[in-house]
Amino acid sequence: MGELSRHHATVFVTGRAAEHIEPLRREWDPRASRQIDAHVTVAYPEEAPDPALLRARLGAAAARIPPFPMRLGPVVAHENKPARGIYHLVEDPAGMLARLRELVLWSPFVPLQVVPHASIVHPRTSRSGPKAYKVLAGDDPRLEFRVGEVHLTAFDGARWIVTESFALSQGPLPDL
Repeated sequence: MGELSRHHATVFVTGRAAEHIEPLRREWDPRASRQIDAHVTVAYPEEAPDPALLRARLGAAAARIPPFPMRLGPVVAHENKPARGIYHLVEDPAGMLARLRELVLWSPFVPLQVVPHASIVHPRTSRSGPKAYKVLAGDDPRLEFRVGEVHLTAFDGARWIVTESFALSQGPLPDL
């Protein structure tokens, strides 16, 4: 295990949604599937380059956000270019992922315009995007999963590891 780098805030895909996406990831991008489970990135290192501040804000935000639903949507290609990656769009019906980002990504952090997604093929770890897209394009499982924690993750040179987890508040789950 090497030095930790590239800290992210992450929520993991769970339940039936994970059962749907994980086999696709193992087939089309086995390297990435060995490095980290299917997930949705809440904050990227380019947005939040200070891991200590990111950690502090995640803890504070988790205390204010109740558990919430998300849903796997259709398979699309990044910028309509399958070689740049393919993923399931992820819907945020209660707006809680967006709220979590607001609570974490304020000055001095700079939020980017990102579309919530769960990668199937990442161009850094697989070149199978175009082939996978021909098979998977338009797949829309509409599978809901529940988010109950947010994680600080970092790359150790081989895998993305969870360095800390923050349970979301025990408030009521937002209705869809």
